[in-house]
Amino acid sequence: MPLNLLQELARAPLPRSFTHPADIDRVMVCREAGFIDANIPPVARGGSSYAEGAAIVTRIRPLGYEALARHLRERGRTFDAQG
Repeated sequence: MPLNLLQELARAPLPRSFTHPADIDRVMVCREAGFIDANIPPVARGGSSYAEGAAIVTRIRPLGYEALARHLRERGRTFDAQG
């Protein structure tokens, strides 16, 4: 889920890289939603996997922090970058 990725990113120093295809997919979803800034490797020929390289998340955008705070608030929690 993209919001779980946002929570991971909020706790980690950035930039952060991801090489597993499932993680790159999550990064792509968050980037397309406007939650983060990230560089994503191109899709390999045939379109079924990524070319060599890593997705690199460079920052969480304000919209991402807002979405994360709303998600946590709905679950009775507050946003805390430490956990």
